[in-house]
Amino acid sequence: MRFLPAALIALLISSLPAGAAAPLNVWQLTAAATVGNVVAEIDLAGAYFDGQGVTPDRVAAYSWMLRAAQAGSPDAQTQLAEMLLSGYGHPPDGGEAIAWLVTATDQDYGPAEARLGDVYFYGLAGHTDWTRAIAPYRAASGKRIASAEVNLAEIDQCTCGPGNHSEALRLLHDAADQNYAPAFTRLGETYQDGTLGVPHDNAAGVAWFQKAAAQNEPEALYRIGLSYENGWGVDPDAGKALASYLKAADLGEVDADYRAGIFYSLGVGVPKDPNEAERLWRIAAVGGVPDAEEAIGQLYFQGKSPGHSQADGVAWLERAGRSGRGDAYVFLAEWFSMMRQEDRAYDYAVLASRSRDRQAAEDGVAMMDTIMSIKRRAGLEPPLDTAEPGATLPAMGSPRAIAAQ
Repeated sequence: MRFLPAALIALLISSLPAGAAAPLNVWQLTAAATVGNVVAEIDLAGAYFDGQGVTPDRVAAYSWMLRAAQAGSPDAQTQLAEMLLSGYGHPPDGGEAIAWLVTATDQDYGPAEARLGDVYFYGLAGHTDWTRAIAPYRAASGKRIASAEVNLAEIDQCTCGPGNHSEALRLLHDAADQNYAPAFTRLGETYQDGTLGVPHDNAAGVAWFQKAAAQNEPEALYRIGLSYENGWGVDPDAGKALASYLKAADLGEVDADYRAGIFYSLGVGVPKDPNEAERLWRIAAVGGVPDAEEAIGQLYFQGKSPGHSQADGVAWLERAGRSGRGDAYVFLAEWFSMMRQEDRAYDYAVLASRSRDRQAAEDGVAMMDTIMSIKRRAGLEPPLDTAEPGATLPAMGSPRAIAAQ
């Protein structure tokens, strides 16, 4: 192995500032990283991650970041945890990611505290645990990390009793003071929904949403669309509602795809276009919007989409039912009962009866009684309560990729 002259190594290392690497080429970064300069190790990992000056190499990026993390850099430890969560350069390992984040939080490193809170808040390591998210979020909020403040406010809103939300409101306003778009959105929801002890004020809610929309915050654009569609704090305007929905949809807000699809299906504010409605609904359905799952299921079931069978429709309607749309189960129960397939109809009626949707649950119970009466009159055995019928849908890729198919 060839070694660099000591004077050259010293020159390379001295050229790397403590906070961020100077614009060196990859050879210089490698030379400095090889002798243990932590900043160079982090920047070299970034070069391999982004493919800057080298061919992208996930394993090399992970390896250099690991070296920097092992050297004690909380920044590297936090970035390494992100790689472990996403499976970048190393098989996904939520437990190891948490361990590195805890190591970084032990150094009072705010970004690690915020990310550790995220792991528990969003269930990034396998399960959601808001109780465990509170402590790291509080530590990060003490450093005015806006994302932690917004999520901590949501935890407070869901766990505190009525009239005990002053801290949540303070956190949201502090994050908003930092021009953090999601904080604007949460404040807009607070005013439109009349939560956290603030008076219901649709116009104030729209004003907050517009602040967030100026930064292309998808959820705020969706809420502006709802406001124009329903006349909440603004004059009803179908054209503005659709424009806001479409912009939100382009930014990945799948609920907006569903709402925009309704406009195209009915010809509201735009010429009627069933094909565009189906495309938008399919994006939303693949993205997990229950109403869209039911809408696309109805399209396929009724034979209104060439190339898709009634069985495809049943699969989507079952998926909608599992997502909480109990009326999808009611529809299937009624249909199969009409087709004299009482056993299958009864299965769907049972599922509807278990729905959190009260009307669907009542309809499901009524269907069960009706089917049992039909069976008895025919002198047949009453149907059994069996497992959930139907096949599940395979993984289908991202909503945007589906739209291109």
